[in-house]
Amino acid sequence: MKAKQLENQQYSIRILSLALLMFLMFVFSNSAFGQNVTVSGNIVDKSGEPLPGATIVVKGNETKGTQTDFDGNYSIELIDTTVTLVFRFLGHISKEIEVGSQTVINIVLEGDPESLDEVIVVGYGTQKKSDLTGAVSSVKGEDIKKFATSTAADGLQGNVAGLVVRRSSGNPRAGASINIRGFRSIGGNTPLIIIDGIQGNFDLLNPDDIESIEVLKDGAAAAIYGSLSANGVVLVTTKTGSKDGKLKIDYSSYYGVDQINNTLDFANTFQYLEMAKKIEASSPGSAPTYINDTFSTNTNWMDELFGNGSIQNNNLTVSGGTSDLNFLVSAGLNKRDGILKGESRKKQQVRAKVNGTKGRVTLGANIYYVQTDDNIFGSNLNRAYQLMPIIPVRDPSKDSGFGYISDDDFNGVPDHTNPIGEDAFNDNTRKERNLVTNFSGSIDIIEGLKLTGRVGIENANVSTYDRIRPHRVSNKREVEYHYVEEYRSEYLQTNYEGFLNYDNTFGKHTIGLLAGISKQDISLNWIGASVEGKKILDDGTEVSTGFLDSAFNTLNAGSDGIRNNYGSGWETARHSIYGRVNYSYDNRYFLQGTIRRDGSSRFGASNRYGVFPSVAAGWKISSEDFFDIDAINFLKLRTSWGRLGSESNLGAYDYAVNTVSGYRYPFGTNELQSLGITFRDFPNPSLQWETTVNINVGLDFGLLDNQLTGAINYYQRNTEDMIIPAIPPNSSGFNPIFTNGGDVENKGIEVELNYKNSSKEFKYDLGLVFAHNKNELTKVNKDTDTYTGDATTLDGSPANISKLGHPIGSFWLYQTDGIFQSQAEVDAHNVNGDLIQPLAAPGDIRFKDVNGDGQLNDDDLVYSGSGIPKVTLGLNLSGSYKGFDAYVQFYGAFGQKGYNTIRQNYEANDNYRNYLVSGLNTWTPTNTDTNIPRAVLGDPNQNSSKNSDRFLEDASYLRLRNVQFGYTLPSSITDNLNIGKMRFYISLQNLLTITDYSGIDPEIGGTLNAGSDFVSYPNIKTSLFGVQVNF
Repeated sequence: MKAKQLENQQYSIRILSLALLMFLMFVFSNSAFGQNVTVSGNIVDKSGEPLPGATIVVKGNETKGTQTDFDGNYSIELIDTTVTLVFRFLGHISKEIEVGSQTVINIVLEGDPESLDEVIVVGYGTQKKSDLTGAVSSVKGEDIKKFATSTAADGLQGNVAGLVVRRSSGNPRAGASINIRGFRSIGGNTPLIIIDGIQGNFDLLNPDDIESIEVLKDGAAAAIYGSLSANGVVLVTTKTGSKDGKLKIDYSSYYGVDQINNTLDFANTFQYLEMAKKIEASSPGSAPTYINDTFSTNTNWMDELFGNGSIQNNNLTVSGGTSDLNFLVSAGLNKRDGILKGESRKKQQVRAKVNGTKGRVTLGANIYYVQTDDNIFGSNLNRAYQLMPIIPVRDPSKDSGFGYISDDDFNGVPDHTNPIGEDAFNDNTRKERNLVTNFSGSIDIIEGLKLTGRVGIENANVSTYDRIRPHRVSNKREVEYHYVEEYRSEYLQTNYEGFLNYDNTFGKHTIGLLAGISKQDISLNWIGASVEGKKILDDGTEVSTGFLDSAFNTLNAGSDGIRNNYGSGWETARHSIYGRVNYSYDNRYFLQGTIRRDGSSRFGASNRYGVFPSVAAGWKISSEDFFDIDAINFLKLRTSWGRLGSESNLGAYDYAVNTVSGYRYPFGTNELQSLGITFRDFPNPSLQWETTVNINVGLDFGLLDNQLTGAINYYQRNTEDMIIPAIPPNSSGFNPIFTNGGDVENKGIEVELNYKNSSKEFKYDLGLVFAHNKNELTKVNKDTDTYTGDATTLDGSPANISKLGHPIGSFWLYQTDGIFQSQAEVDAHNVNGDLIQPLAAPGDIRFKDVNGDGQLNDDDLVYSGSGIPKVTLGLNLSGSYKGFDAYVQFYGAFGQKGYNTIRQNYEANDNYRNYLVSGLNTWTPTNTDTNIPRAVLGDPNQNSSKNSDRFLEDASYLRLRNVQFGYTLPSSITDNLNIGKMRFYISLQNLLTITDYSGIDPEIGGTLNAGSDFVSYPNIKTSLFGVQVNF
């Protein structure tokens, strides 16, 4: 179902806008005039060192420019000598020089550690950093690359205050989640990603292609993107070709070894059998017959499943051009073999970017292709952890060649599956092909007025293949028939942008105007099919069919078997108009106002459109005549207010009635049933936008000749009309209905500090980012006062519950009060003579009856903390001396709790699965000085299955995230090799984590399930060696 209202109303506007853009480009494309003049020179810093890569552009026409070479030399052709040239280099104060009659202009740029005059990217334009009124943080591409990864998001962690990146698994396929300024909703909290002006996918970016990243955190900075920006905006600018007329070749490569960062310590055979005997003693005659046998097998399944992995990465970039036409072509290969044997990912990327300027017209194209191939482990890790050490990995006596214990071998053996054997008979792969094509064009209509158009198309095709060959590696389950399943999906996103910018300065007044339209269409279609190589005869007998041997591995090979197919699709549309006004007076007082109107097909017709405004103001105090403090070089106060919208996690048609086909109904007396449909969802046409009001007050400063720079921000984010799933009665058979209800507040403070200094050849840089956030659910729906996630613990209930007055996804747990040491203590735990825990015995956990009613139920659950960090901290230290350089990064998160479900599952000494060593010191009448309850079959007191503070731990941590040492060969060597630069380095990632948390890793993700540790794939630490070469 397509949102025809939006498409039909706006289609003509889109076509007209694009046609006008192309017409204007054609009309003005040859409007260049005047005599060409060449201006050249050299750019150095205050110590006389050349600044390679410095940019020189014509003021008012940023597309006309060039760059310096390795020696700091430049040359630029001008058609008009009355222009002003702007000279810039990252980390230095820009200079503006009127050309006039000069043909040689040499420049010395003064250092400015935080680049307060640096021009950075903002929504639909650029601004000087010193003129910003919103909360914006910048990260250079070089800083992103310091952390070796195929996902650019990893490079942001610890570099931006208030931005949290979580990667709680070492799986090569695991993505990194990004969150800015806390969880503002129980729905989606992922920020908007804009790549070169077009909405894109962060995971498709090659980190080596990034020039810079800007993070828009408050309402004023992000509001220009309207309903897409409630979670913040990440603006990515990719590298472009050089403009100095020279061909440049950059090559980088690294190879590393991945190791398991933390492992689970399971019992060995002796320990396992001793524990099994303890359980048997609690219920004589119930134990498996094998527990009194002698076993030579002592399998450490963690060691068998995991080993060292590897990572290798290669990038090649070729770029060149002039100020009129430049290009960049890059290719990247990243391959990672996981620490889990059999897991791997291979990612290949190619990108081509071309920009051309003629007269007043600039055209550009940015095309990249990403190909990802995954091999997936064909078994379940959680099930693997349950395996007893008495089971061998391989057993020649079994037909499959893999070990398991059958009921014929021993009586009462727990159900188990050999994961290594299961993986050997399972071929599981995933392939993804992404093609992104972005085109842009702009024309300078008159001085200060520019028309820009952009078109972006992202196409993603995913295919999976799963083949299981007949085998038996389990005591219960035998796979007798071949099975093949294939899946295909196609995702298509198209974005259209057209906007006008007008910038002008008259006297002490500077004004900037923006007006534009935007259109987005998204569709996803998928189809899948499976076949099992068997058929059922008329007499009910199962027989094998198709798949004559392992060479027959396609769907059609089993076409005579049991077949299944499925598929569906959806489409959405969005249309927007937006505008912005910037005004400044005398470079001291700044005002900004934005407004955006969004329409989305995900809402009903009466609530389809939303309006999202923002206002901001800034005061550059240090520019006032009365301000005369030598130690403070720059001081600016700013404040902002903005209202942003969100669709949260709404599906394409959640506002409407959804039907499901495939059900058969009898009619009349006919035995045949007719195919029909059923309704599975209540409609909610009144569903409306989730909105977030942002308030921000910030202070930017530069001290000690701007060697110490930074920013302090206080923010408050209030989400209203949160989109939540309301659960209908189970008897209805309906899915949850989405409705508006509930408010969330986040408020906090952020600090970013940077100190840079140099002494002759020694340079160093200290960076600190700090954020404190408080999250609270401030209003609930009258019909739904709590919200829970999908993840459940051992007894099937959630440990995380969102309740009024507490953070989203808080822990509500039973409180423990030690262990009963005697039957007298059990009997004394009563109300009016009635036992509170009638099934308890000495050695069991004592639970608190919080409300004193004599029963243990949900009324006794107590708020026990939150999995959301209260404080996050990043510390970056770098320095260089002559050719040597070093970089160290620490990252920490503090104040959060972790619910260790791994302990809850494997310290559960109530069955005959494997056990964690930490749970072996069980209570016995002769071993009472322990916090581990007695071993007892079935756990009648729910020592482990009841969600309690017994498994809640402090998950605060400080991690030594990256240590890197490098050496750059001196020019005396590289010049003889015709090499511009060659650097070698070693890097150690995730080297050390300081924490009291006993789980696999304290970095636990999730929103509604924040802090609940269901992670079974350990995280990794990496040691690597790399080289970077420039020609």
